[in-house]
Amino acid sequence: MTEAYVSEAMNLDRYKEDMDKLTSHRQEFDRPQREVDQCQRQKQDTQKALARLERFCHQVSKGLTSLTFDERQQLLRLVTERITVENGVARIDTVIPPDQDNLRNRYPEPLEGPA
Repeated sequence: MTEAYVSEAMNLDRYKEDMDKLTSHRQEFDRPQREVDQCQRQKQDTQKALARLERFCHQVSKGLTSLTFDERQQLLRLVTERITVENGVARIDTVIPPDQDNLRNRYPEPLEGPA
């Protein structure tokens, strides 16, 4: 097509129109591949998140039975984001720490008792 334009067998307006069509067709052909790539990235992200969740659950289950009452409360504070009650139904939103370095209270609570 470019050769036709260069050899003046095609005018500039026709050349631009045909090039726009080709660009549009290329984008249409590339779209499914981009969608597949996005699905693969989402799948990888999901697999990584699941692996982190499984590691966290395994770590928690290893020592859960040996925790004292206070330690269990501390663990619940680490993973509880918010508790809401609506129409007599409690909803507990939790958060799983992304890694072991982030095992801390997201919202520190004031300590009670003598200082």
